[in-house]
Amino acid sequence: MKRIILLLVHALMAVLITTAYANEENSPATPGKTPAIRFTYQVYGELPKRKPAYEEQHFLGTEISEKWNTFNESYTHTFSNSTGFSGNTVEVSKPSVYKAVLKVNKYFKNALKKGSITKEEACQQMSHVLDCANIICTEENTSDFEQALSSAKTPEEIITLFESVELKFM
Repeated sequence: MKRIILLLVHALMAVLITTAYANEENSPATPGKTPAIRFTYQVYGELPKRKPAYEEQHFLGTEISEKWNTFNESYTHTFSNSTGFSGNTVEVSKPSVYKAVLKVNKYFKNALKKGSITKEEACQQMSHVLDCANIICTEENTSDFEQALSSAKTPEEIITLFESVELKFM
């Protein structure tokens, strides 16, 4: 009987903690409302730029293409195997951030096709997402942000998380 009561108390505490945490979270972004800054990363110098062997053109234009290529170059590392059946192995750094950016990219592509967002808005938001992702790739203490991205279910939630990131240029 004591075990059952103890289990119920623990379950109740878990529910209360989860509810309190959910109430502290920012609500999804609404037009004209900027989310509170939750994550701050320092940028020393300029944003990173990496020149890939093969440059991919992004559907949002040249400025985004440079950031997109830096993103792909920073997050994916290809290793060639000389033995076995497979030829190449691709390793992804910080998979939660990588997958989130890919999901946002797909979201903007579909939103542009549907006409639910303008190209300028998509460029501005995607630019910020890629700037943040390119800085986060080199940061060490990003586990809180990665965990938040892993729990985000929709592209809108992911965009809201990236909007809550502040990049401080030093």
